[in-house]
Amino acid sequence: MTTEAKKSPAVLPAGENTVSVKMIDPTRFGPADMSRFMGPMIENLGRPDMGCSLSFLIEHPSGRKLVFDLGIRKDPENLAPKISSYLPSTRYTIKSHNVVDILEEGGIKGEEIEAVIWSHWHWDHIGDPSSFPPSTDLVVGPGFKEAMLPGAPANPDSPVQESDYANRTLREITFPTSSPQVSTIGSFPAFDYFGDGSFYLLDSPGHAIGHLCGFARTTPGDSSTSTFILMGGDICHYAGIFRPSEYLPMPDKIIPHPCCTHGENKDMNLALCPGSSWVNLQTSRGRKANQPLFDMTFGGDIPLAMKTAGKLMELDCLDNVFVIIAHDTPTKNHVPKFNKHPLDLEDGEDKFAQKDLTLNDWKAQGWGQRLKWAWLADLRSYWEKSTIPAPAAEISNAELFDRANAGLDYDVLIIGGGLSGLYSLLKIRNLGLRVKVLEAGEAEGGTWFWNRYPGARFDSESFSYIFSFSQELLDEWDWTEQFSPQPETLRYIQFVTKKFDLKKDMIFNTRIQTAHFQTPGNHWLLTDQSGKTYTARYVVTAMGILNQPTLPDIPGVESYAGQAWHTARWPFNSSAELAGKRVGIIGTGATAIQTIQEIYKTCGSLTVFQRTPNWTAPLRNSKITPDEMANIRKRYPEIFQKCLESYSCFVHMVDPRNTTEMTREELYAKWEELYALPGFSKVLGVSKDIFTDKTVNKLYSDFHADKIRARINDPVLAEKLIPKCHGFGTRRTPLESGYYEAFNEPHVKLVDIKNDDPIERITPKGILLKSGVEHEFDILIYATGFDAVTGSFNAVDFQGINGQKLKDTWANGIQTYLGLTVKDFPNMFMVMGPHQMFGNIPRSIEYAVEWVSDYIQWARENNITYCEARQEDMDRWYKHVEDCGKGLLSNEVDSWMTGVNKNLKHKQVRSLTRYNGPAPGYRKRCDEVKARGYSDFVLA
Repeated sequence: MTTEAKKSPAVLPAGENTVSVKMIDPTRFGPADMSRFMGPMIENLGRPDMGCSLSFLIEHPSGRKLVFDLGIRKDPENLAPKISSYLPSTRYTIKSHNVVDILEEGGIKGEEIEAVIWSHWHWDHIGDPSSFPPSTDLVVGPGFKEAMLPGAPANPDSPVQESDYANRTLREITFPTSSPQVSTIGSFPAFDYFGDGSFYLLDSPGHAIGHLCGFARTTPGDSSTSTFILMGGDICHYAGIFRPSEYLPMPDKIIPHPCCTHGENKDMNLALCPGSSWVNLQTSRGRKANQPLFDMTFGGDIPLAMKTAGKLMELDCLDNVFVIIAHDTPTKNHVPKFNKHPLDLEDGEDKFAQKDLTLNDWKAQGWGQRLKWAWLADLRSYWEKSTIPAPAAEISNAELFDRANAGLDYDVLIIGGGLSGLYSLLKIRNLGLRVKVLEAGEAEGGTWFWNRYPGARFDSESFSYIFSFSQELLDEWDWTEQFSPQPETLRYIQFVTKKFDLKKDMIFNTRIQTAHFQTPGNHWLLTDQSGKTYTARYVVTAMGILNQPTLPDIPGVESYAGQAWHTARWPFNSSAELAGKRVGIIGTGATAIQTIQEIYKTCGSLTVFQRTPNWTAPLRNSKITPDEMANIRKRYPEIFQKCLESYSCFVHMVDPRNTTEMTREELYAKWEELYALPGFSKVLGVSKDIFTDKTVNKLYSDFHADKIRARINDPVLAEKLIPKCHGFGTRRTPLESGYYEAFNEPHVKLVDIKNDDPIERITPKGILLKSGVEHEFDILIYATGFDAVTGSFNAVDFQGINGQKLKDTWANGIQTYLGLTVKDFPNMFMVMGPHQMFGNIPRSIEYAVEWVSDYIQWARENNITYCEARQEDMDRWYKHVEDCGKGLLSNEVDSWMTGVNKNLKHKQVRSLTRYNGPAPGYRKRCDEVKARGYSDFVLA
């Protein structure tokens, strides 16, 4: 039964002037040892591993803007030495943005901020004031200057830095009773910042010297109708330090039940009746029922801090005051934020999908009442006996998630059975979810199942093109070549499949033709070529970036009467059929280069039809001995770390020097050294300006052109095989083993169809040229590439909300968020989708799969059954991807990497298809989204 509440002595000030208050959520850090901050502790107190440190944007109607608190700076290692040397002892994981960056992303320039107000000087609140322009003042509380100045490095013991206040006005607020701007609100001395009663600073000492709270009027009125938000900073670290109180006793019934505020139960009428459970808990700890759960145990002056907390209790009990302390995770999770939207969704509609994300209507929205006791969810074990009806609150989020999916065939469906699909299956299956892979081929392997043409192999080092997630797998698999051939790669994939028993959850010979999102229900319905349907909550596309082959855009392609193969659909065991045959091949791209250098050895004649020559360089493959493999196995941690740090996930690192920093002799010596090395050293180990400076790139291209000339006997033929329309490394540069030597053989002929004799048409016998010459063949090979990156998606009729077609969404340019999601296509995640990091594919696959599976795990733990990207985030991501590619010569060249395939009418113009930035930068941005609790997305 509720103890009768003592009447608060506090009287709120009347006033007609308000400010706009917006929450900023810049920081995640933890896990924290809560026993440092409060006590007596409770066993198994539930707390999030990662806490927040909130900031607020205060906007006055005049246009003046303030920021209250800054969270943690994005580079905490650059805090004052006294703090940065202490941080490792906390073992905190810290992920943070500078508030000024969040503001500018939201359209507010740093120059617009009149002042930054520090609630106090602790490291998790001060951020980086130097990131604001000098015109922004820094406002601090009484006693700050005397206690803290000068900052480091002048005073190495100071927790702040001189750079925090250098070249800007440092204003220390004092509270003289004689000042017309100073009054009293409740028991707090209050400074009227704007002088019109819209925003006050409250003197709240104890936790730290100069501690301030913010007190913002959010709606106008008299003392009984005005509403306020109290920005508490660290006046208390936890709501249980000032709740309940003699002014605000524990209620008889709390609706909604605090354990339901995270979506565990959709019945918001479920009540918590603390009753005897609360009384017994408090009594067992020597406390009264109307005392706060904890005492404060951390602060500069704890007795003074407790006295200040008592003043807070006088205001906290008032219906018109919404108290938000800096580390208030429950409130953070359920109100709108300036930088991102909250998780609080009802009936599938985002209540905060408007531009006005102020907290001013907090009372009308019911946030104050609903969130006042949300922290009690941390005492879940005590409420299991106090819930009406009792069983409902005991159901875990995961159980609710599973119940929501009970009518579906699966929790997750994965389209594609290559490396992406296999690892996705393993990760998601390990979560205990019902998952299936749907694969068009008759067996696993993806790219390495379909591309079985002669000569197919890695040009990434085998030991870097391997999964790293399992030490057993690394210990058990031996590579036999530095650059594995296709048969061995496929055996590796089969080995992985067998080791982890993946086939039992794979369905082969199943080509998905349609994938339609279903509303109501918020799930996916997939249909295969036979009309069979499959339903799932989430869909993961693992269809590969080079999977949809394209035939040449040449008349008569269907009329050829002989055997004709696309390299990506090479028949099983057909290589022997080439022996002694007249063979024609169209194309001289990466696949053609590997094919030509192998098949010329056995066929009777080989005619190569070339439109555009491609740069290529020696692979320098070799066998791996058992001793070498043992050494590689020892170096796996080093190898994977190097891949993690490199620009595109290979073992090769770009030379950070510009070519101008070397003499000509040094430069050519370096190039000769790289040319002699195996693998992509000569592509990825060169100076960075080769990729951005046309003059420098021309110099390096000439170096490789001379290497080609030296290998071909016929100078005229050599010139035809040297690219003139693009520089070395500006298109995907394949590696070769004897490609140029093939053209020294008398039975190998090159036809330059761009400059000498174009193809007129394909005939039943072969290829007819414009000149009238007809080449007759027994076998015709199409090495004409793929509908790259988006082709696999175009081959499936993806339809999202309201029947929106993915093909239409991307018709005028690809749009994604993180390369993983697309607005209007909820619950669909792309592994190796457009705008995603490619590079050394298995390294990128592992990261993308782990990100997606981490989200799905989180979704299950939080009973989230709907996830959709936002348009503003896709726009921002597109701009970021675009900016990453600025200045790169590769984006000035037609290739599949810039969205061009001359055989496809819809791919004649360059488009933004891939992520051009560094892989570590890509991962950092995705990690930040995860650290924000996925709040970038519309969630329900």
